[in-house]
Amino acid sequence: MYKLEVGKPYIEGKTRWPDASQFVYDRCGLMLSIFAGHLKESEIEAVRKGQVELAIYENQPAVFLLYRIKGFGPWSDVPYSIHLVSPENRPDIKPLIIEGQKLLMTIILVDADTGIIKALRAVSTSTAFTVALNQAVMRQAKQTFSQTEYNRHVNSLYARYSSDQMAVMAEGKHRAGE
Repeated sequence: MYKLEVGKPYIEGKTRWPDASQFVYDRCGLMLSIFAGHLKESEIEAVRKGQVELAIYENQPAVFLLYRIKGFGPWSDVPYSIHLVSPENRPDIKPLIIEGQKLLMTIILVDADTGIIKALRAVSTSTAFTVALNQAVMRQAKQTFSQTEYNRHVNSLYARYSSDQMAVMAEGKHRAGE
């Protein structure tokens, strides 16, 4: 485990990142890391305190986390596969979610030009989001996996759909914060 702290490097010694996002769902929970360059103070503040919208778009073998942060940008997405998580770190997926059960997601904003963490925030998900995510990942876990086929499938979806279109088709929509 490593310590995350605003004003410190995301990973010691790494100062450049591509503009991208990474979604991790493992034994430690949910973590969304957003790497963005040329950040404005208003964008940093939006990630710190703005309304967060989350959704799940399932198109197996891929599950996409969709997110939009008010004041930060349009809908964005990150593909996920439980098969890319080492077996010892896979999340404990429960088939039955009781009403009110939620997950905690850590959101990290990293300046892609410096590698420095600019914002760090935790948001609680809704029961609907938790159910949609867990059911999609349970279905995914039961499938055989090919990295090549997964990559091909994700690329084909990107050729057909924008993040906005995936958000329209998504399930488990949730709003947090503000």
